Amino acid sequence: MFYTLELKDDTFIYTRLTSMGFYSFIKQIFLPLLLSHLVCTGVFAASNNKAIDTITHSTDGWSDNQVKYQVALLKAALEESRTLYGDYDLQLSNTGLSSSRTIWQISNGKISTGFSAGTSVELETLDADIERLLLPFLRSLHGLRQCLTHKSNIPLLSNVSSIESFNKISFGQGVGWAEAQIYPAAGLSLITASSVDRLLLMLEKKRFQCLPLSVLEIDQILEQAKANNHDLAIVPNLYIFYPNPVFINITKQPKHISYRVIYGVSRLFETGKAETIFYDYFAQAVHYTLPANAHIFLLNNHLLTQSDASRIESYFYAHYLQSKSLTIHKALP
Repeated sequence: MFYTLELKDDTFIYTRLTSMGFYSFIKQIFLPLLLSHLVCTGVFAASNNKAIDTITHSTDGWSDNQVKYQVALLKAALEESRTLYGDYDLQLSNTGLSSSRTIWQISNGKISTGFSAGTSVELETLDADIERLLLPFLRSLHGLRQCLTHKSNIPLLSNVSSIESFNKISFGQGVGWAEAQIYPAAGLSLITASSVDRLLLMLEKKRFQCLPLSVLEIDQILEQAKANNHDLAIVPNLYIFYPNPVFINITKQPKHISYRVIYGVSRLFETGKAETIFYDYFAQAVHYTLPANAHIFLLNNHLLTQSDASRIESYFYAHYLQSKSLTIHKALP
């Protein structure tokens, strides 16, 4: 089963995904039914499992602040479920696995949970031993990107104001990142590297012009680059957006672990605690606004189902693209 949560006018609307598509349930109907089911499951699990649950969470592929946020959210979810499911031991795993390898580890019960981003087309064929929860963990801002570049490129990139000039930019992304498929699909030049550190080194050497990073993490990564004496900067008025959902993947070995995590995370979103945790780690997102002279280039994410892409785009447009002073470009294809 795959659960999703949709944001509409700042109201949470829960939907359930089955092999036949999406079926909408209003919050007052679906969430109580889901939580009631998980409560019953929790009571059964608690009465039959006195051992402490060991939850191993993969942090591979995420920046430091993203990891801190994930851990805080997961700890709060496990605390939320403690009465029903008992004590827990949360352990972190960072072994440099690719996203696909992490998914395989979760499906085999070697890792309990891990976040992933950017793709949903495989949902209907996803391994039966994984539950996947799609919620607005990063409030659509994971797909809003700014360019980190060598300082010498700032005059050139600051003047990018058309599709023609945008298409001439050379980009860098990590090997195995979902985004590494989005840029070539849009006909853009892309160079890949094995890690963020490697990408920063290549950017310093001017191997490419733009490293697109989420607005939630680019400031932190720039500070990391400066600490390593890289002469880099953020292009102030150039933005890229594509729908980029964030999922939490949960093992079903043992099955009650998935019930526990889904119950705890769902409760956090129902009570508003998830939003509080998000803003604790991403204060810049509280009243996020784009600069008046911004040029925003919209890319298609062909890795998503159309329904997922439409919901994320609608929320982003409604909350971040209302200023009439912004210039919005639809990149091809």
